[in-house]
Amino acid sequence: MNAARTNAAAAPAVPGTADVLINFIAFQAGWFACVLGGAQGQPWLGAAAGLALVLVHLALVERRAEEAKFVALVALAVALGGTAAAVTGFAFGMGLSRMAMLKYEVDDLRSFYEHDVRFLAQFR
Repeated sequence: MNAARTNAAAAPAVPGTADVLINFIAFQAGWFACVLGGAQGQPWLGAAAGLALVLVHLALVERRAEEAKFVALVALAVALGGTAAAVTGFAFGMGLSRMAMLKYEVDDLRSFYEHDVRFLAQFR
C-alpha cells in the first residue's frame, strides 16, 4: 500500500483546463504589462508585473524549491542569452518579417521597422 502511495505521489500532476486557462491569462496580462509599460516609457512596469506573476506562481505551486530553481535557471539563461543577442545583434528565428525579407530581397531587417513610407509603399 505504501508503494502505491509513493508512486502516486511521485507522478507529476497533469494540469486541468482551469489551470491552463489561468496560466494563459496570467501570461497575457504580464506580456500586456510589458508592452504597455514600454509604450508609455515605463519599462519597469513589465518587470514588476513579471516579478509579481512569478511570486504568485511560486506561492501556489506545491514543490516551491524545485520550481524556484527552475525559475532562477530560466532567468539566468534569458539574462545571458538576451544580453548576447543585444550586444551582437544576432538573433535566431524565422518570423514573418524575415520571410518577407527573403521574398522581397530586403538587405536590412530594420528597414521594416523604421516607418519610412517610401520603403513600405512598395509592398502594397
